[in-house]
Amino acid sequence: MRYIAFFILLLLGSSSFAKESFPKTFTSIVIEVQKEYSPDSFERMIKPLFVTTIASVETANGTFKNADTAKMAKNYTGRHAIGNEKFILTAGGVKLKRYDTIEDSIRDFLNLMTHGRHYEEFRIAVRKGKSIEDQFKTLTKYATNPNYTDILLSVYNNIILPNAN
Repeated sequence: MRYIAFFILLLLGSSSFAKESFPKTFTSIVIEVQKEYSPDSFERMIKPLFVTTIASVETANGTFKNADTAKMAKNYTGRHAIGNEKFILTAGGVKLKRYDTIEDSIRDFLNLMTHGRHYEEFRIAVRKGKSIEDQFKTLTKYATNPNYTDILLSVYNNIILPNAN
């Protein structure tokens, strides 16, 4: 398990510029998008660093290393297209949801976490004021990678937190 986290950190750390700038830049965009919602909305309750951590893991800390399709799709959260949603087909045949802007990707993620049927446990954790670490744990059963929570925790503690201020 430690080796997996180390490997992920090694991959994410390959670009020191992105490593230092991505958390701050992306978090500030999340905060601006959240201002579009009512102050008492669930979308505003979601911690910006939660969203930034997901985006950091899904985009190799904003570098989109080995993820050219996701970069073209402006897909920062690994969302697959459903039904008639706009998409770009990956080399592996996956319909990756396509966005016009980074902000659209963030809005869609906030909508998913607010209304998605699989994320009720997450919403309960947020409403109860649970830590971001505990919120990550609510995603385990829906992740395709069994180590997803550990990866999120590692990225959050070793990349996002130190570079967010």
